[in-house]
Amino acid sequence: MEAEQALGALTANAGFLLSRVGAAVQGGFKELLSGWGIRPQQFAERRRDPRDRRRYLLAVTAEGQAAFEAMRAATASYTGSFLEPLSQAEQETLVGALAKLYAATPEGRRWPRPEPARRP
Repeated sequence: MEAEQALGALTANAGFLLSRVGAAVQGGFKELLSGWGIRPQQFAERRRDPRDRRRYLLAVTAEGQAAFEAMRAATASYTGSFLEPLSQAEQETLVGALAKLYAATPEGRRWPRPEPARRP
């Protein structure tokens, strides 16, 4: 009974739920990208500008662009499958809430905020 109560307390905790869902998504993402022989960190590679170390330069070959498009389609499909239990409105609400939380992190503060999705 104590174990059930402890688990109940954890599953009511947003931090615990976010960490467990994040771990599940990360594991699936790693597995998916391993088919291309890369890690998630390499999915968006960049290099420093040799003339200005504060800047990053991106250079993608035609072959790299084709591989990236295939990876992007595969990750979009994976994400869609993962979010399938949620309605479209719930997915939009979740993404909006996660974007707000991410923007408040040190990493998130370094990136410009995307425009909110507009409904037709």
